[in-house]
Amino acid sequence: MKKLFGALCVVVLFAVTLAAQQSATIPAMTSREYDGLRKDQVFVVMFTAPYCGPCHAAERTMMTALTKKYAQDKNVIIRKVDVQNDVKPTNGMLLKDAWGITSLPTFVVAYNDTVMYSHIGYSTLSGAAVQQELEEKINNLK
Repeated sequence: MKKLFGALCVVVLFAVTLAAQQSATIPAMTSREYDGLRKDQVFVVMFTAPYCGPCHAAERTMMTALTKKYAQDKNVIIRKVDVQNDVKPTNGMLLKDAWGITSLPTFVVAYNDTVMYSHIGYSTLSGAAVQQELEEKINNLK
């Protein structure tokens, strides 16, 4: 009976953890929306697309962790841009073109409308190192 109860507790804990990870969604942003925002904040932007498997993996892990970590910091804005559904600003370029994005996923740290750091690609093996690098750039700029 104790083993059954212990196994049930593990299953419930796993389900709750998985649900919590999936519920933290990364807010989407278009180039038009970015155009209307203050630029004196640190922006962390993941360029993604619906067909990009590594993008989905990065969103579920690294980007969710970053969103939670900086949720209370008003100087750090974390967003994703879907390159297939992006909306061009009235008098400008798409962010992917303005910032030279050619591969997915690409992670950008920008401040004052200038790219301060960019990283292309994601894998579960490199995810922790990429997250650490992003956090260092964020903390140096805020």
